[in-house]
Amino acid sequence: MDNYVDFDNMQQLLYEIVPNIIVKKEKDNFYFRVLNEKNFMLPNQPLLILDHIPIFDPNKVMSLNPAQIEKVEVIYKPYVLGSHTFDGGVVMFFTNTDNFAEIEFPKSSIFLEFKGLNKPLSSYNPTKSTINKNIPDFRNTLYWNPKMELKSKETEFNFNTSDSRGKYNIEIIGYDYKGQKYYSKKQITIQE
Repeated sequence: MDNYVDFDNMQQLLYEIVPNIIVKKEKDNFYFRVLNEKNFMLPNQPLLILDHIPIFDPNKVMSLNPAQIEKVEVIYKPYVLGSHTFDGGVVMFFTNTDNFAEIEFPKSSIFLEFKGLNKPLSSYNPTKSTINKNIPDFRNTLYWNPKMELKSKETEFNFNTSDSRGKYNIEIIGYDYKGQKYYSKKQITIQE
């Protein structure tokens, strides 16, 4: 935001700089709406995220100091995460602070730092040649491919199973060319 003029409040910043967002105020409460690529309003309120943390009170976001906002990103279509669909889109605020722009979280909040994958993967499917047979394989995600396109109703794909016995869920989530959401879930059991 350093490349732009100073703003007095978040409402000015969002109106002037961020496309695809509508912010309205009714009585004392703000609400957000996201417009899709054809400028149609998505049906529900978007998920608001501040420095990777979901914020469920739009008033808290609107009370932020605009000078602390580094960038705002918008996902202006339904967003699927596991079995959850955010059909109002997602609005992500990134601050130039290391304290979430001093926003107050519930007293029961706990913040932990953990390490995950270091580089993004377009698909995750180790082949037999990349798995070391001398080291047990206890992955809990066996296959992940967010860019898979199904060409027919019967599409086959392969993945390796974990060495950890138990039940695994197979979830298929996607959209057809008309934007219709599809979700299917099946459970498999690894015995040996």
